Amino acid sequence: MPGTSTRPPVATATVSPEIDPSWLKWSPASRVVRWLNRLVVHSLCRVTVEGEEHFPRVGPVLVVVNHISALDVPIYFAVLPRRVVVFVGHNWARVPGLNRYLKWAINAVWLNREGVDRNALRQATTALKAGCCFVLAPEGTISRTGGLIPGKTGAAFLAKRACPRIAPVVTFGPEQAVHYWRRLRRVPVTVRYGPTYELRSGEPGAETLEACTETIMLSLAHLLPSAYRGVYADRCEPSGDAESGPAETRTDEARREIYGDSEP
Repeated sequence: MPGTSTRPPVATATVSPEIDPSWLKWSPASRVVRWLNRLVVHSLCRVTVEGEEHFPRVGPVLVVVNHISALDVPIYFAVLPRRVVVFVGHNWARVPGLNRYLKWAINAVWLNREGVDRNALRQATTALKAGCCFVLAPEGTISRTGGLIPGKTGAAFLAKRACPRIAPVVTFGPEQAVHYWRRLRRVPVTVRYGPTYELRSGEPGAETLEACTETIMLSLAHLLPSAYRGVYADRCEPSGDAESGPAETRTDEARREIYGDSEP
């Protein structure tokens, strides 16, 4: 009927005794933090969301994202339609105020990037098996070039071990924030969801994880405008390119205005 929403219902699930209940359900405090976060994000950014119908509202899902700006975290928190659990570098756990925000907002799981953090991997595996929506950036750090950098195998390892369903989500535009804010303008940001998929079967050996990581990174590259594909630009098949549209046009024009003929 006209005016009737066709959006799938938000996930409801039985909370496993092995995880924090807030990983699956919104607490009053987390709802307030989310509302404040959205208010700030939409005051500073002009956010366009594309393909949200692809995103699963129910059941475990591993969300893989690109990471080009410190603004990525509040932007994803503002638009993702489910309660999430996210890997965050352990150095942020020592920042007063911000550590509490990250815990309330995105259920931060502190990750020590120096070597293999088995405790963090155990928490992530437990969360996924309990039906959570777990978010991580396969690149492992912010890209300083604005484009994708080589992905690490952690996302593939988790997918093979705990959750075969992967949802790729990308954002582009937030790296231009300072340029727009200096002119008292909101920065145009696009968040784009891609179709979910599952990795091929096989034991999680080194070669398999590398191949799966390539698949994951290409799923992100295909969603991005060519200027943001970084080291994966030459590996994207023409048929897999994201369609060019207003978002790409605005972004390309803004990048040329900021950087001229040379990309950062």
